[in-house]
Amino acid sequence: MRWLLALALLAPVAAASPTLVGVVPDLPGALPGDEGFAVGCPQACDLSGWAVTDGEGRWSFPNGTQFAAGATVWVAGDAATWATFDGPSALALSAGRMTGEFRLANDGDSLQLLDPSGRAVDAYAWGDKQVAGIDRPIARTSPGLVHTRDRAAGSWVDTDRAADWVTPREHRIGETRLDQPIFQVERITLYASPDSSFAILIDLIGATTERLHLHVYELRSAALVDALVAAKQAHPNLDLQVLVDANPVGQTASERHATADALRRVEAAGGKAWLVGNGRYDDWHQKVLVADDAVAVQSENWVDSGVPQDPSTGNRGWGAILHDRASAEWFAAWMGADRAAWDVAPFDLATFDPLFSGWDRPAAPHTGSYGPTVPATTLVGPFKVTPLIAPDHTADPRRDAVVDLLARATVQVEAQQLDFSITARNTLGWSSPDPLLAGLQAASERGVAVRAQAAAPFAADDTGNAEALEELARFGVATATLERPGLPTLHNKGLLVDDAVLLGSMNGNHHSRSENREVDLLIEGPGAAAYFRALFDGDWRGDESPRDVGAIGRDLRGIPAPLPILFVALAVVLWVRKC
Repeated sequence: MRWLLALALLAPVAAASPTLVGVVPDLPGALPGDEGFAVGCPQACDLSGWAVTDGEGRWSFPNGTQFAAGATVWVAGDAATWATFDGPSALALSAGRMTGEFRLANDGDSLQLLDPSGRAVDAYAWGDKQVAGIDRPIARTSPGLVHTRDRAAGSWVDTDRAADWVTPREHRIGETRLDQPIFQVERITLYASPDSSFAILIDLIGATTERLHLHVYELRSAALVDALVAAKQAHPNLDLQVLVDANPVGQTASERHATADALRRVEAAGGKAWLVGNGRYDDWHQKVLVADDAVAVQSENWVDSGVPQDPSTGNRGWGAILHDRASAEWFAAWMGADRAAWDVAPFDLATFDPLFSGWDRPAAPHTGSYGPTVPATTLVGPFKVTPLIAPDHTADPRRDAVVDLLARATVQVEAQQLDFSITARNTLGWSSPDPLLAGLQAASERGVAVRAQAAAPFAADDTGNAEALEELARFGVATATLERPGLPTLHNKGLLVDDAVLLGSMNGNHHSRSENREVDLLIEGPGAAAYFRALFDGDWRGDESPRDVGAIGRDLRGIPAPLPILFVALAVVLWVRKC
């Protein structure tokens, strides 16, 4: 893509001597000295005799402060109260004198790094403060925000400008830096909402005996909670852990009561329920379940519209189950670390919903006119599966697997998204063309057949995705909104690129990729894209068609490789001829 190439041609100056690389004016909590900063160096450094000043006070590094090339040293008022931001490569020092005259003001201040002679070699300013050594302050301040010097090709950028600190991701204290594994999975189950998601999840939960770890943005489906409770009752030693976002956007009082009832029942059954706020991440928007040695990832919340009991109506969404122990262990490990983080707390009914006095369960499932339904299917691989966890793996367009995937497209791309964006930006001042939109446009320009379908406007005065779809159409992308009986909302976040499928909770905008906790799966292997392409084709047509869109799901069920490969090749040929 042209804009990424332009970024690559820039030649930022890499820091060659000790430099400021992180500043946290306001660490979580209200303890004295709840602030910190970091110094890094591309070469092995000895900071003996070096100091920092905020213009009013001064703090000196102890003699013998040494660290390896590329590492950082973090200094905090009380280093024991927070985890070092840069992982095991970082040192941590407690600045016992980071009080009194030397304090980093939360709303605005400056910091200079002084060499042993007292010369200022680097500086940073935030809020409304100015200081020599940097052209202007970064206006953005927020509790827990980590002002972070950008890195290009692994090196800190140092041009003495505020732009050095404008990053695609607004870093926050305690966020994870997950590795990027690739799993070879022998068996996967593919499903969709409203077609099969409820039955698939009920079966998965019912077969579980050891662990059920659910992290979901919203949990209000009484029937799914019934299944969780029943599993715990059937297996008293089952490890049942449920984490939900404490404040989903637009949550009503009734929905809060339903969530409180769900978490109350989980605890009453002997499970553990957790609430997470917007500390490390803006929204905890993931929809992921670890069930024994399987992992289920989907676009839909655990609510009646997202996982409907009656498949004749509900939101459009995609999901997949990895039947793979290595994947399950990896997911369970970082999910457990998330539950242990500083911004997660045990569910407390009185605090979460003080007006709760019970909840009236809906009398019957909703019904509608959606059809024909596409059954779930279990396929035999092997499949190459890459988990993409936001913001760890997706926040920076310069190092984004989705951008790379779109750049490899050669035949066809289908994008089905709740929303598209034209521009990516954040409150630090960073902006660029949106990576997903730019990738779709670039693929179309290369001659790839690209179709993009978005959710229809939610109200008469809502323009919805019209502007983004118009922008895509200018580059030859075929565009549409979902208009299909029985599907009130396109809530999907799906992408099909040749024989690969990307699905999960991550919306098509930079905020979702850089500020939220999201979970996606990139699945490459025989038949996976063909299954969801059949669903997409039905949605694209918008009504029941003489063509049986469920046939692909049934035909692929249980067929081992290499037959699915032949099937996919034949499907691609027929599709190209049709166009």
